[in-house]
Amino acid sequence: MGAYRNERDRRLRRPTRGADGHCKHPASLPRLGGPLETRLVGRRLPDVQLQYAQDAFVKLPVLARRWSLAIFFYPGNEKTTTPGDDQTVGIDERRAVAWMRCEPELARLGYEVIGVSAQSAIEQARFASRDPLPYMLLSDPTLKLAAIMGLPTACSESARAYEPLAIVVRNQSIVRVFHPIDPECEAASVTRWIRNNAVQ
Repeated sequence: MGAYRNERDRRLRRPTRGADGHCKHPASLPRLGGPLETRLVGRRLPDVQLQYAQDAFVKLPVLARRWSLAIFFYPGNEKTTTPGDDQTVGIDERRAVAWMRCEPELARLGYEVIGVSAQSAIEQARFASRDPLPYMLLSDPTLKLAAIMGLPTACSESARAYEPLAIVVRNQSIVRVFHPIDPECEAASVTRWIRNNAVQ
C-alpha cells in the first residue's frame, strides 16, 4: 500500500472545493432508519479478502482497525476509457472525482475513502488511470460483500453489479448507510453527515 499512501498524503495538500474549504453539499440526505440501514448499523465488516491491485489484497476489518471508513459502492459497468479518449464522462467517473474532491476533508476528520465494485482489479486500474485517485478501489467480482451483508445489486447487460450506496464505519462498526442515494450527490452528502456527526 506504499504508493497508494504516498499518493493519498500528496492529495491531502490539495484545497477542497468551495470558498469555505469544504465540499459543496446538496440540501437533502436519505432518511435515517431505512430497511438496509436498520439491518446493518451496529454490525462489523465481514472478514473477507478483496483485491486492490495486481497481486495485492486487503481485508476491510484490517482497514477499519486503522481508520474510520467511508465506503462507496459503484456499479462499474460503464465502458472503461483511458486518458485521452474523447468520450463523455460517465456517472462512475463523476462519482470517483467527487470523492477525490471530498477526500482531503474526510482525511482531516480521520476517515479513509474506499471504493468497491464488481470490476476486476485490472479494470479498476484502467478506471483510476484517468485521474490518479487518492484512495483504494477494491475489487469484488463475485459480490462476496453483497452475499454476506445483503447489499443491493442490479443486473446490467449480462452481469450483476452493486447499486450505488455508501457506508460509514467508525470504531470498526457501521454507523450510517446511505441507500438509496443520488450518486451525483453521494460524496458531498456523506462528507456533510460525517462533519456534522464528528466525535469530539
